[in-house]
Amino acid sequence: MARVPYLDQADLSPQNRDLLARNINLYRALAHSPEAARNFMNVGRYIRYHSQLDPRLREMAILQVGYVTRSPYEYSHHIKIGRDFGVTDNDIRAIEAETRGEKTDLPDLARAILRAARELAFGGVTVNEAPTFRADQMPYGGVKDSGNTREGPAYAAREMTEERVVVLQL
Repeated sequence: MARVPYLDQADLSPQNRDLLARNINLYRALAHSPEAARNFMNVGRYIRYHSQLDPRLREMAILQVGYVTRSPYEYSHHIKIGRDFGVTDNDIRAIEAETRGEKTDLPDLARAILRAARELAFGGVTVNEAPTFRADQMPYGGVKDSGNTREGPAYAAREMTEERVVVLQL
């Protein structure tokens, strides 16, 4: 269940309707903040179309992060995307095996990329930037063994929300 309502093109001003050219739920949620959505999409386009990493290895790294962070949305969507870039059923089984610490037949480079993806699966990584850099939408704070809380708007809203169940008999 989405934490924010999904928007449709009709909900957006004319200059922001292009944000939902691909009408996927992720973009429909991000459209609440058009500037953040545009920047998020720019990063995604860079990773997909301009990164020097082999596309198959890139998708395997994304699958590894989705698997280790237990993100069914990310994992399931990138299985299909990964197949478009050459990820096989054996690759997917190898990602799961590597996560369990089992030896696989993957080449050393693929194993190194998966290991890096597992070790870097946390709030954010800065490269060539001061560690004090922070974008408001960026998750910030501890995960795994580095702490027990996260910061940022989405995490603050979760921390201040108490889930309740309401049952209505009509």
